Amino acid sequence: MKKITSRLARQSIKKSFLRFLFAALLVCGVVATASISFRFLDPVGFRTHVFQPIREIAYFQKELAVLPQWNGIEKVAVPSPAHAIILSNEGLRIVADLWVPTGQGPTGAILMLHGSSRYGRKAGLIRYMAFRFRDAGWIVLAPDARGFGETDDPKDIANPVSWNSKEDVKRCLDYLAKHSRTDCDRIYVIGHSMGAAHALGGALDDPRVDGVVLIGPPRYPEGTKTAYSIWNLARFSADRHLQRPIAEEVMKARVLEYLSQLDKNLLENKEHIPILLIDGELEGQLNLTYLAGIARKISPPILYQTLPDTGHYCGVYNFFGSNVIYYRPDLFNPFMHMVLDFFRKIEDGTIRRQKSVHTREGL
Repeated sequence: MKKITSRLARQSIKKSFLRFLFAALLVCGVVATASISFRFLDPVGFRTHVFQPIREIAYFQKELAVLPQWNGIEKVAVPSPAHAIILSNEGLRIVADLWVPTGQGPTGAILMLHGSSRYGRKAGLIRYMAFRFRDAGWIVLAPDARGFGETDDPKDIANPVSWNSKEDVKRCLDYLAKHSRTDCDRIYVIGHSMGAAHALGGALDDPRVDGVVLIGPPRYPEGTKTAYSIWNLARFSADRHLQRPIAEEVMKARVLEYLSQLDKNLLENKEHIPILLIDGELEGQLNLTYLAGIARKISPPILYQTLPDTGHYCGVYNFFGSNVIYYRPDLFNPFMHMVLDFFRKIEDGTIRRQKSVHTREGL
């Protein structure tokens, strides 16, 4: 009897080991296949079709803390706004959402610039901010940056200069300033992530702009992963719907430009419009410390705020650019109030713009 029991025990252990070995080989095979597919076959396709769905779920969980906070999450279907078509100085077609409040007469205006996302202006935070500001009485223009969404790609995608969006931002401000509902004494720019760098490059020196809000601007403090890895090169192309990874020189030029906007442009510009610099508490300590250090060195007027319990998207997320937005009111509403209070303080003179050589005359 003991021999039979011992034999059965050995057989059970053997079966368990074989199951474990099979599972381990299966996992290794999946990892190896994924690695080969990414690095050697189609890195852009891998990021788009394999990694992106995983990323959607991961960011949704991270941004909204879904499991512990599900009862605190609200869902809203945001209606489709009107569209605006703007031509760049190179003749590229810029497609934008135009949100116009009810009523008549001039009102405050916001140019809203999205981050590096496949969904461009349809990313959840941009779409929901535009919707809420419209309901608060503001006219909002939210364009797709060149290469994103419905906006045209540059004519020469291999030329780093062709990806510069400074003049596109100027053209969008032209459109907004000429709109019949715009109060030209109340024009602001909000940039999220990559859009924050575009705002610094195209709006900081524009005399029509009264203030800028920079949410989670791009930065690469010492100790973070390299910006020029094949992973990030593939992301650059995947976000812009290109078919292959962009050349390293293009990515390097863009990153250096973004960093110069934050580190050099802001630090050296002693006369500038009011700036509200916002970070989420979950962005990571390296990023938070780095941006707080930059904020301390910038000449006034600048406000630096960290949003508690939020990551990169201020408590807002949508899946695959859908018009159905999930958000946490306890996170987003204080953020919205913070931005509106910033605008109010500029307009009532509590926050004063530095004296500048730029004026509105002649516009």
